[in-house]
Amino acid sequence: MLFHAHSANAVGIWHPLFDHLTSVSRLAREFAVATPWADEARLSGLLHDLGKYRYSYQHYIRQVHDPTGHIEGWAGGRDKTHSTAGGLWPQQYPRKSFGPQG
Repeated sequence: MLFHAHSANAVGIWHPLFDHLTSVSRLAREFAVATPWADEARLSGLLHDLGKYRYSYQHYIRQVHDPTGHIEGWAGGRDKTHSTAGGLWPQQYPRKSFGPQG
């Protein structure tokens, strides 16, 4: 299954989740490069939509066709949320498990 960050846009193009996460991660690190938190910014970019890897979320965005993918405000339920997972992941796994990145 190819995971998507958002439903198809007006011309039918889907945004792959891996591409979205790596792009946001790269931008976050660039914005923070002059600070001591560049690595944390990179990691936050990778994790911010982690919950979109849930099959229930992928199934839902394929049905709803909302190009924003931000459905928490109007669609309730644990199977619809995507933003919480990325916040919980670092609490469950030590940062060192991610290894050094540049």
